[in-house]
Amino acid sequence: MKKLYTTLVVVFAIVHFSYGQWTNISGTGHYYLNSGYVGIGTTTIPACPLDVATLLNYGDLGTVLGRLPEGTGTGSGTFLGIRGYATQLGHGMTDWRNIKSFAIEHSFYGDVNSSINFYRGLGTTGGSMSFNTDNNIERVRITAEGNVGIGTTSLPSGGKLQVNGPIDNIAVNGNGAFRVYDGSNFAGGVGTDAWASSGSNTDFTVYTPNNLHLYTGGQKRITVINSGFVGIGTTSPDQKLTVNGTIHSKEVKVDTSIPVPDYVFEPAYQLPQLSALKTYLDANHHLPEIPSAAEIQKEWLESRRDEYEVA
Repeated sequence: MKKLYTTLVVVFAIVHFSYGQWTNISGTGHYYLNSGYVGIGTTTIPACPLDVATLLNYGDLGTVLGRLPEGTGTGSGTFLGIRGYATQLGHGMTDWRNIKSFAIEHSFYGDVNSSINFYRGLGTTGGSMSFNTDNNIERVRITAEGNVGIGTTSLPSGGKLQVNGPIDNIAVNGNGAFRVYDGSNFAGGVGTDAWASSGSNTDFTVYTPNNLHLYTGGQKRITVINSGFVGIGTTSPDQKLTVNGTIHSKEVKVDTSIPVPDYVFEPAYQLPQLSALKTYLDANHHLPEIPSAAEIQKEWLESRRDEYEVA
């Protein structure tokens, strides 16, 4: 018995001097610890000044960080706390990346209102987070790769930002716009014309300081280069519109400087002498003041409607 008593005294002394001493604040009912760590629910040395080490089962509330008076008498009350979940598949979770380990929860009248959730990932690293609001509905997910999904519960993998829903009222320098960078350089964006031109027009605008390309089916179909030339089927247009392919149209209206020769019938028009006209035709092989076929072909002008007859 004496040996047992001596052992208990030694253990108490070790605990007393290792973990500090509780001191009563006279007349208040409060205590403080002047040094050492405090462990709750652990039989081992605490890992920090306050170590709440009770092992939690799925859905157990482990720690309450603070309470408010309203709703405290209903269910688990109104509080901000830490709840434990799982580290293995089960409870409806079939993807390791979706195994929720812990959550910081805001409970109101015993119902989880909003929360920040922590997921274990595929290994000891690789965890992700989600942010829930309203009736604890997931709104934002940040994956292990740093991809962000908004309005979707699927893991975003197609890019750094995946948004399921409209994006409204994006403001850049006071004007609505969505800007894109290639890592460090400004590549372009969409927004109001006021943003692109520093004016006051609110027309929708696609802006880039470089070339603009439109893709379909994974192929580059239309290119607008920074000079304003448009290419269809080509990325190097050399005119206002360059088409590498066939144009199917009911009608093409061409506004050029080619004069329509109806003026030859005006009374004031001085008809050339036939001898002079013959000399001109022999030398130039086209009518006076009318472009030659070679000139028209050089300028890529082809129209079945341009047929001239001189009576």
